[in-house]
Amino acid sequence: MVLPACLSISAEDILDAREKLRNELTPFRMAMQKLTIALRPLLRDNASSEQLKREARFLAEAQVEPALRIFSEGSNRKRGNSGGVCLELQ
Repeated sequence: MVLPACLSISAEDILDAREKLRNELTPFRMAMQKLTIALRPLLRDNASSEQLKREARFLAEAQVEPALRIFSEGSNRKRGNSGGVCLELQ
């Protein structure tokens, strides 16, 4: 998964892209929230950094990456109209 370097973009372009991609952003935001909720008990229980890494990787692969892929596909479909939003997964 790679978030490529983007040229500078204006706040207006970001807001425009956000509006155009709002349907794709919701699943991504929800996945990130689930990730945070799932990791909190490990932090509370003083899990080792290795346990945290394993769980975070699993959750990222199971929840965040699929949502990010949906977002990426939406941005790629709308790229010509989105003020140059760039997001590609490898």
